[in-house]
Amino acid sequence: MLQVLIVDDEQVERDGMKAILQKSFPSLVLHEAMNGKMAVEMARNIEPELILIDIKMPGMNGLEAFEKIIAHLPNTKFIMITAYDTYEYMRRALKLGAIDYILKPSKTNDIIETVGKVLKQIVVEKKERAKNKTQQELLKKTIAVMEADVVTQLLFEHIHEVHLDILVASISS
Repeated sequence: MLQVLIVDDEQVERDGMKAILQKSFPSLVLHEAMNGKMAVEMARNIEPELILIDIKMPGMNGLEAFEKIIAHLPNTKFIMITAYDTYEYMRRALKLGAIDYILKPSKTNDIIETVGKVLKQIVVEKKERAKNKTQQELLKKTIAVMEADVVTQLLFEHIHEVHLDILVASISS
């Protein structure tokens, strides 16, 4: 189950986004925050895979919250939500690493398409990280076995000098 945090200072916007996401992606675990400061605190606790965050909010805006969250949770994906179709906001959001953005108001289908695309990307990346972790663990075990084998062969002098160089080189690389 993927954790998603919806951040917007307007309750009606959060409710609307939550309703769309619950209906379209029922397996998501949805959380809400009403401002940037609350989003930063919640993100540290729930470690969401996806955050949909409004740019313009009182206090800490969405871009400031984005910077703080991404510093602690680099794998978290962000979709920016804004009523302001200005290049400067989008340029800054994309520079920080936002995956996409949604303009307010948006059609339900646009929201579903954008969020669905990012959720697929998250799933692919999670599988890739799990695969890499498994490969790293297997590599560590293999190296440990090889090291033990070399030591055993050296102790019992069952190794030829030609093979020693190859085994030592393979362990050091």
